[in-house]
Amino acid sequence: MRNEENWVRNDRKKNEIWDCENQQKKFFDSYYKIGDFALQTAYLCELIIVSDKKRCYSTRIESRRNKSRWYHLPDTSGNQNQVCKIFFKNTLNVSDGRISRALVNNPKGETASKDERGRQSSKNKKSDIKVNEKNETLDIETARELNQRKAESARQRIREDAELAKIVNYNLTATAFDLMKSLPTPVLSTGVCYYKRQLWTYCFEIHNLATQEAVTEEKGSSRTYGLHPSSTPHPFLKPQDFE
Repeated sequence: MRNEENWVRNDRKKNEIWDCENQQKKFFDSYYKIGDFALQTAYLCELIIVSDKKRCYSTRIESRRNKSRWYHLPDTSGNQNQVCKIFFKNTLNVSDGRISRALVNNPKGETASKDERGRQSSKNKKSDIKVNEKNETLDIETARELNQRKAESARQRIREDAELAKIVNYNLTATAFDLMKSLPTPVLSTGVCYYKRQLWTYCFEIHNLATQEAVTEEKGSSRTYGLHPSSTPHPFLKPQDFE
């Protein structure tokens, strides 16, 4: 007579422990309550026994077919009970890849390696030097654009004043003035101490926007203040402003 209890498929059903949903939930909660990835890996390695096959037809020396894996789960008494792979995976909600990586990277008796997931540097990440160079370039371009806007705004205001000065109105005079910084000049009429000291000279210029006449202030050590004609055009004015 056939003895169905000795059939392989029925023997596997015994290893699945079908009537233990509460125990399965307990295994699941205890596994994920560990929290640490390395400790979970060590726990998996303790529950899985890897042994050499007595007979194997693989020609490769290092092959996964040369090894057998026996999966176990503890019962309420703490005894390890052998279960099938599907039941083991479903109970702990782990994949084949997770099991294989745990066993390959952490051989029996060795400490589980540190979790390196998400810790590798990105291959597309740019170095800090290049990032700083890019930021400096952007800052320079922003400063240049801001300076150009300010200069254009000043030119626009002067053009408006020039247009206003062209109007025949003898009671209105439009002028522009600036204070230009010249090269440092020493005071030659004093001692060596003052000779080594640099004094800055400023040129004050007034420009008539209607007649295009300009006068410049001259200031000397013993000379009085005075206004003298100047042929220097205003730095913000262009010839087309007076056409």
